[in-house]
Amino acid sequence: MLAEQIAGALAAARTSRVVDDIAKVLWRAAAEGAVGEEDAGRLGEAIEARRAALRMPVSAARPIPLRKPPICKSPDRARSLDRRRRLVAAGWLPPQIAAAFTLAQQAALAVIAQQVARRGSCVLPIDAIAAIAGTSRTIVKDAVREAVRLGFLSVTERRQTAWRNLPNLVRVTASSWVAWLSLRGGRGRKPDHHASEQKNQGTTQRVETSVTAQASYENRRRKPMRHPTKLECRLINVQ
Repeated sequence: MLAEQIAGALAAARTSRVVDDIAKVLWRAAAEGAVGEEDAGRLGEAIEARRAALRMPVSAARPIPLRKPPICKSPDRARSLDRRRRLVAAGWLPPQIAAAFTLAQQAALAVIAQQVARRGSCVLPIDAIAAIAGTSRTIVKDAVREAVRLGFLSVTERRQTAWRNLPNLVRVTASSWVAWLSLRGGRGRKPDHHASEQKNQGTTQRVETSVTAQASYENRRRKPMRHPTKLECRLINVQ
């Protein structure tokens, strides 16, 4: 009867400390003859097995099912497809480079090319690129990874701390792509010399006017003050 109670308490034990208390009760009862040698041996083996089970990691003792991340979907799929097609049709990629990617990947690379054409590099986060291109994070990451492998892009990581990073710095490295963006009027566009000359002429005229005004002011300061004559003093007194 006591052996059955000890077995039930052992099955309900959830910590090693409880198992140790049950073991003390068992061996004391065995010493007093309340539990037979056969039952004591069987319960001793059960106690050791229970201790080993409690020492095992939670993941190994009781596997927890992994939760799949939620699938991000566009709230307006039609508008996302429209943005994707417009970016691809705008021609931000040369034909020989665009042929190596799918339509969605071309849209993601087109967003990067826009940033490179305007600022020299792309520092947008992956989520921002995906939202503008009307694609997903996975497509953006796959497109950038494949473009880096083919030598079209270069990615520079900007680590700040062990837990915080700035968005990666993406640049166009393919010479054909750089030339294509230059023809579109992006970075590397030839300067307008006529406009530059007009701007320089206007700046020169403003500088000359400022210098002339400053010189006139200095001359007035240096000119000695003329004292009134005796006749002028008399006229002033008469008035």
